[in-house]
Amino acid sequence: MKNKKAGISNFLKKKVMNKEITFPRKVKSKSSILLFQNKKAGISNFLKKKIMNKEITFPRKVKSKSSILLFQNKKAGILHENVIFIILNVVFFSIMLVFIYLQTSSVHLDEEQTAKQIALLIDASRPDTIIEINLKDIFEEAEKNGINRENVVQINEDKSLVIVKASEDSFFEYGYFNDVYVLDSIKVINKKKTDYQVLDVREKLE
Repeated sequence: MKNKKAGISNFLKKKVMNKEITFPRKVKSKSSILLFQNKKAGISNFLKKKIMNKEITFPRKVKSKSSILLFQNKKAGILHENVIFIILNVVFFSIMLVFIYLQTSSVHLDEEQTAKQIALLIDASRPDTIIEINLKDIFEEAEKNGINRENVVQINEDKSLVIVKASEDSFFEYGYFNDVYVLDSIKVINKKKTDYQVLDVREKLE
């Protein structure tokens, strides 16, 4: 009996291996498919409610130390560039201001020196004295600044002042004590103006 059963089972195995005997597949019914879909929908709705109520939270993406350091380095680099740019601008404008100040201060010093020199000469002069002063440097400087040399030295008779102007933005005046009348002019040779300022000191008429 056992030998018969073993023979039958071997025979069936061969048939199955040769696909001469096939078994029907298990087919899911529509009701089981719908039940499965409803279960999935129910689970998804359940999870949505949990997420909305913040009962379920997801871990936030944490930046790595390398990315944080890279971002900080970029910010530091931009800040460093801005600081350098500001410093360069400050240095540039400081140099410009110093240059302008030196230019104006040197002109003012020349005006002061010339006015005092002329005032001292007038105080030391007697009537009918003609004084010639070489003012080449201040004449050239004044002409660069748009001042004609005829207007560089002026004598104010009413206030007894010597006024020297070598630029549009500055002038210097200095008083003299000698009670005389002074005519100022530029020395001319062969119809050409020279670098000499002429002061004709005369007696003051009452």
